Amino acid sequence: MRDGKIERLDTPMAIYDNLDNKYQADFFGEASVIDAALLPCGENDNTSKNAKKNHILLPHQLYISEVKTPLEVTVVMSFYQGNHYLIQTIQGENNIYFYHPLALKKGTTQYLTATL
Repeated sequence: MRDGKIERLDTPMAIYDNLDNKYQADFFGEASVIDAALLPCGENDNTSKNAKKNHILLPHQLYISEVKTPLEVTVVMSFYQGNHYLIQTIQGENNIYFYHPLALKKGTTQYLTATL
């Protein structure tokens, strides 16, 4: 439900696997909305994903790249969550979240990539 109207009627697994917007993604935890131009689609992605203007990603879908990527972020904070950290970063005006095994120093630059 959103504003008194049904947002989407489906199983939790189906919604999780095919997020339509950030509102839906936020039910599963922190979500990031990333301009599709910053995450070029690979050869395994289907046409509908290639046509997207933005990607809505959960933290487990983003990770630090070993090479520079267009998705350059600055670390804001590391939140300890037991066996990993939730890393809050900023890119432009957008918060971007991902998991990492270690706390990252505030203010450092990281380059991210994703599994779409």
